[in-house]
Amino acid sequence: VTGIPSTAGTGLTPTDSGPTPGTPDYLDLDSDEDSCSDSNEYYGDENADGGGGQYGNGTTDPAPINTNGTVVAASYPATGADSDTNGTADYTEIGPDPDTDGIANTCDPDDDNDGNPDVTDTNPQDPIAVDDTATAMVGMTETIDILTNDDYLPDNTMTTGSDVYITDATTGSGVGIISFDENTGELNYTPALSEGGMIVTVDYTVCNDPSGDNTYNPDGSLASDPSGDDVCDTATVEITVDMGPDQDMDGIPDVVDQDDDNDGILDVAEGPGDPS
Repeated sequence: VTGIPSTAGTGLTPTDSGPTPGTPDYLDLDSDEDSCSDSNEYYGDENADGGGGQYGNGTTDPAPINTNGTVVAASYPATGADSDTNGTADYTEIGPDPDTDGIANTCDPDDDNDGNPDVTDTNPQDPIAVDDTATAMVGMTETIDILTNDDYLPDNTMTTGSDVYITDATTGSGVGIISFDENTGELNYTPALSEGGMIVTVDYTVCNDPSGDNTYNPDGSLASDPSGDDVCDTATVEITVDMGPDQDMDGIPDVVDQDDDNDGILDVAEGPGDPS
């Protein structure tokens, strides 16, 4: 005999949003068990809990309260943040976590794991490389900045979580000499003689290795990605190739012509800048 009349029914079952049943939401500081506190996810602010668990109080819980038990600093909005707009409040669902790194977006400083923190990333949800244009001269190496307009950061920024490498996607039309400098985020391209007067393309793939566990071949190409966590995108550099000066009008630019004036004497014998 419990003293509870049979007409009372079974009562309400407390909501428990986590994948492992145990603690109901109203007693749980992380209802969905995704390692991002309810305070942070409900308010859509990675610092809402001050780095602790209870709202706005850091590691010195319990938080200051009113006489009715509510937290003094909390505003108690009617609904919690829903960053992926799927109709479910973030604090009651695991994630959202598009980069599958195990950290819900609200608590993740880099939602897409491209190495560019969300606070400076133009596209914090998607790692994006953007096409570029440039001009170059036959036989001369042109250095082209390709990462400034990308979400990715060159290695010389020394940004935590950013470890970038750039490779030739091999799908461009350029047949000149291609090299990349991941430290500065630049492409070095030396057009071939046959490309004079043409527009050629170089397709590059830029990747971030968030775990920093990759190994590379002597030529800089990727040897292995043990954790399989690299985040990549591909873009195209369109290069307009100029033939450059052609003193003797023989169709071979001076920069690669061994006899710029066609006088039968090699330029190296006549001295630089002497077409006589």
